[in-house]
Amino acid sequence: CTDRGSTDSAGAGDIARVDVDGTELVVEYDSETSATGLAVIAPSGEAFADRQLTPGASQETIPIGTAYPPGTYTVQLIEEESVVAAVEQSLRPDVVIREVKLGRNHPEEMYEGAGGLTVTGEAIVTVENVGTGPEKLTELHFDGDVPRPTPDDLSESGIAAVDQPVTYTEPVVNSGETRTI
Repeated sequence: CTDRGSTDSAGAGDIARVDVDGTELVVEYDSETSATGLAVIAPSGEAFADRQLTPGASQETIPIGTAYPPGTYTVQLIEEESVVAAVEQSLRPDVVIREVKLGRNHPEEMYEGAGGLTVTGEAIVTVENVGTGPEKLTELHFDGDVPRPTPDDLSESGIAAVDQPVTYTEPVVNSGETRTI
């Protein structure tokens, strides 16, 4: 497994590669495989996804979204009732904070149209997902005095990722991606 959430599987029969691409699991396999199906097994041992393989194809894409249970998944090629190849793939997000700046000290980095109260009262936070699976950011809470503690009764923290000119609420941070919120 590499830092980008990909598994090369030279000894895994017909499976050539398993890779996490954004919020999808991409499985590449030998187009000459005798397998007729593909199964993805969740860490719990339950089926996560099943696909019938298209003859002559060499890739399947499985949506994983951001609500998957983290852990080690098993990707299997199936022929009739038998597993002919299997590869394990870790899907574990690990979001770390890389930098925190006060908006009032860096007003030029605030999003276009940010009002004076937003600029003086908000923070600019750079995060990176160093894990092997995507993660949706839904809350950001501060303790201490700077910029100010998040009130206990606040139901939402107003997370937004700014990719000029678009602002995204509850942004997804893919494996290996850095976002500023």
